[in-house]
Amino acid sequence: MRFDTVPKAKGGNNIMNGLMKPETTKTLYDLLCQAEALYGDKVFLRYEIDDEIHEKTYAQFGRDSKKVAKFIQQEGKAWGHDLHVAMLGRNSYEYLCTMLGTVSAGGTAIPMDIQMSKEKLMENLEKADTDILFYDWEFRSQAAYIMERCDFIHQSICFQEVSRIENIENIFNEYDGSDFETTVTPEQMALIIFTSGTTGESKGAML
Repeated sequence: MRFDTVPKAKGGNNIMNGLMKPETTKTLYDLLCQAEALYGDKVFLRYEIDDEIHEKTYAQFGRDSKKVAKFIQQEGKAWGHDLHVAMLGRNSYEYLCTMLGTVSAGGTAIPMDIQMSKEKLMENLEKADTDILFYDWEFRSQAAYIMERCDFIHQSICFQEVSRIENIENIFNEYDGSDFETTVTPEQMALIIFTSGTTGESKGAML
C-alpha cells in the first residue's frame, strides 16, 4: 500500500493557498473536511488487493470516515460517554476511516501493536478503557480470545467484509455521513498510543 502525493491547489502551495489554513484547522475533523473540499475527486489512496489495484478519492474517504463517525457518535450516545475504539490490524483504507471517524466523533482511537501477545493486548485494552475493537480477519483468533475474556469491550467489528460477521462494510452501507455534525474540540484526547514495553511495562501516551 502507498499514499499518492497530495495534489497542489492552483496558485502554488497546496496548504496555504487552499482551504487548509492553520487558523481554520483546529482538529483532525477540520483537516478531513478541508481535504475533502479542496481535493474532492483526486486520488487519496491507491492500494493492491489480490493483484488488483484499488483507488479511493478524498471525497470517498471523507464520506466513509463520516459514516464511521456517525456510528461511533450514535453508539457513544447510547452508552453515555465518548467511546474508546481499539484497532488491531495492518494499515488499510478501512483502518484509516476508523481512526479518522473515531476522533471526528469525539472518541479516542487506540492503535494496537499486532506483534503483541494476546495477554499484553488484553492488558493494554483494559488500561485504555476500550469500548469497541476493530480487527483484521487475519487476527480473528486474537480478537475472539480477547472478546471471550474482556467483558468491558462491548463490540468487535471486522475490517474486512465477511459473511455473518459484524464488519465495517455494514457501517458503510447502513450509515449516511452527509448530515454528520461533530462536537469535537481541540482539547479532546484523540489517540492513545502504547509503547512496546520491551524494557518494562507498556505505557499509553495520550495525545
